[in-house]
Amino acid sequence: MVVSPAYLQPLISDHRGNMIVGVTILMLLLAFVTMSALKLRAQQGGSWHVRCSLAQTGYWLRQLGRIDGMKCRDPRSGDVRDLLEETPSGFGQLTAVRHVATMSETPPRWTRPSVPLGTHPPAWPN
Repeated sequence: MVVSPAYLQPLISDHRGNMIVGVTILMLLLAFVTMSALKLRAQQGGSWHVRCSLAQTGYWLRQLGRIDGMKCRDPRSGDVRDLLEETPSGFGQLTAVRHVATMSETPPRWTRPSVPLGTHPPAWPN
């Protein structure tokens, strides 16, 4: 598989989120090769072994290099305000990125807020 670094440049230009980006790209690659293996199994039969490595994915991303002129500025709070949600927590008001999925019948949500350690006894919730 050949990937142009132009497509990945905005993803790897975020110096703070390299680990998250590496894991995200690894998961996308893993999904791609898994689907490819399932296609091969359907066409040719047999079994296919898929292996992915986070370290090798990071190394591969670094080897792609950078493209001049593809700089991304850090977003301002006004740029992402519609993507955030505020919820009460044990630490006060918590601002977080809203879940990407939107479903009418079962909207994604947290049923229990974030709380400091020791707030609840160490037991499974009912």
